[in-house]
Amino acid sequence: MSPLQDYLRQVREVVATFPGAQVERHRAELLTTSRANLRIRLRLPDDSFLEISEALVVEEGAITWLSYRYHWQDASGRVILRYDNAPHHPEVESFPDHKHVENTVMASERPALPDLLAEIQRLLAKR
Repeated sequence: MSPLQDYLRQVREVVATFPGAQVERHRAELLTTSRANLRIRLRLPDDSFLEISEALVVEEGAITWLSYRYHWQDASGRVILRYDNAPHHPEVESFPDHKHVENTVMASERPALPDLLAEIQRLLAKR
């Protein structure tokens, strides 16, 4: 199994463990043996949703994220949390990687998906 195939399998398994989440869309597209795109939309128990978008490439046997966006918003459309590496906040120390928490932008690295889902579960429990 290629690194991309293995990663996409792991993502499917991790997403399936999120309590009460419904997968509305899951599209994993292997473009070549070393390039893939991933799009997932999860409806969470409080009717919020999480969108996962990744563009991946294998370089020297390791997966690199060309771009990523993990966007969580409530049912009314308000952003709760978003991680991304869009180059629109050059003032952030971790540029282009950053995190949006509601209306605040802060330095942050790309979280691994299990860590992201654990963070969202903790935040859901507090809501």
